[in-house]
Amino acid sequence: ASRLPRGAAGDVLVNLHMIQMTLQRQPLLRFARAHDLLAARADDPGYLLHAWLAAMFGERAPKPFYFLQKRGQLFAYAAHDAASLLEHAAAFADPLAHAALAPDGLASKEMPRQWPAGKQLRLHVRACPIARKGAEEKDVFLRAVERWTEAGETSDTKPDRGTVYCDWMARQAVGRGIDIERIMLNGYRARVVMQRRSRNAASTGLKYVERPEAEFELLARITDSDRFNELLDRGVGRHRAFGFGMVRLLPV
Repeated sequence: ASRLPRGAAGDVLVNLHMIQMTLQRQPLLRFARAHDLLAARADDPGYLLHAWLAAMFGERAPKPFYFLQKRGQLFAYAAHDAASLLEHAAAFADPLAHAALAPDGLASKEMPRQWPAGKQLRLHVRACPIARKGAEEKDVFLRAVERWTEAGETSDTKPDRGTVYCDWMARQAVGRGIDIERIMLNGYRARVVMQRRSRNAASTGLKYVERPEAEFELLARITDSDRFNELLDRGVGRHRAFGFGMVRLLPV
């Protein structure tokens, strides 16, 4: 569900803000050590950033987010602007978490409330293309291979990973205020290791969870401004609190 408050007529009352944060590596590592978060793989900081955002902003923590690790920059959409987030953090944030934010390292801008119908945009999404079967989650490509095997493994219907991922992305956009003209899979990694709290994990309270990661670029036209804003607010797919699913906008 969208986090944006609505009036009786359904109009959005609070607009989205694009948030940019610059994090300091060494203070962030001190926060991670203090909370036993350093078992995470260095190339997958999703769980660490999820924990840091919660320690900084509580229920106001923005998600989904996108992290540029080389620059130490985190981007997200939020219902609160930079001043509101900083005020909350000054009063309630974990001190070690607060120290990891660079001085003057949080900025925001208000996103458009209305988008013109027919406007063409490029959309970039780092997503986690998984499917659920009961309580189990699995790469949608591996699910497709399972169905292909069960159907008899005919060579003319053998699944192609790129096609499966792009079809999955197209389904995520149905009813989301856009018409997709083209989907490109810019890259993927067969597995991304994240960490989550688990009663059954080791003494750290964390366990490894393997997930696929795919980078998509879409060429799309806006058909419904409100639904498109909800798409930005909610993001795409699952594990949006761990660095997946943010829809970043690029000019055509």
